[in-house]
Amino acid sequence: MIKYLERPIFEHDLPVMYYRHEGRVLTAPHWHQEIELIYVQEGILNLGVEEHVFTLEKGDIYIVNSGISHYFLSSPGSVRLVVQIDTTFFTHETSASDLVKQLNLIEPYSIHWNQTIREQIYHFIATIGHEIGSKDIAYRFRIQELLYGFYVNTFRNFPLKRSSSDILAPSIKNQDVLDKLNRVYRYIETHYDHDISLERVSDHIGYNSYYFTRFFKKHTGQTFVEFLNEFRINLAKWYLVTTDWSISEVAFESGFQSVKTFHSVFRKHVMDSPLQYRKNIQDRVEESAIKRSEL
Repeated sequence: MIKYLERPIFEHDLPVMYYRHEGRVLTAPHWHQEIELIYVQEGILNLGVEEHVFTLEKGDIYIVNSGISHYFLSSPGSVRLVVQIDTTFFTHETSASDLVKQLNLIEPYSIHWNQTIREQIYHFIATIGHEIGSKDIAYRFRIQELLYGFYVNTFRNFPLKRSSSDILAPSIKNQDVLDKLNRVYRYIETHYDHDISLERVSDHIGYNSYYFTRFFKKHTGQTFVEFLNEFRINLAKWYLVTTDWSISEVAFESGFQSVKTFHSVFRKHVMDSPLQYRKNIQDRVEESAIKRSEL
């Protein structure tokens, strides 16, 4: 099976994502730069990691390191909590690569941990979920505190793998690909409001257009144009919700060269017009505010 790079869309300034998925939510083999923690809340979960398949039971935890291919098989009746950590968060204070290297050395499966570590990591996952759900005035600082605690735990308290043969090498093997793709992403992040040609971005990472097209599709599961449009649409959705800009202003600030193209691409991705999307979000916010006032 093809393994593709997943590129999670993080909320602005928030270095984690939190999900609650049931067993019927399956994923194909994929990998990403983010670190992923999986906790089985209910039932039995069938988790594939590289060439291995693990059967996790209720209460089990598995840490998937940056660059490691993984997937979820059918697991009826199971419920899993998932936390994804953006490793770039740690570059402010220390080295994200040090954390990735350390995670490649420790036991990722909770059956090898002592009870204290199991409880601490469960508390970490549960509290991340609670903080993202509550979003009170201090929740971002609390999440940062939790992330630093996880970092310290990783270096001080986790057991190391029993032998070097147990260490999964793909995170190192995929680092080259991640570095190339990160150069592409950084280029898009700084030039998205310009006319970005395939030739220009190919040249930026030292590939010809033909090879870059195949490389990008193989490792992301998308064409470059699909990815660029998705990036611009996510940016546009943010502007539609957080500003009072006109639709044409949102279109041009998001990097689209014409309002007509923006409308067409937006409707294809969101199944709604930009104006209707803005109205739907505003209506939801108002309904939520009314419900809170009635409590």
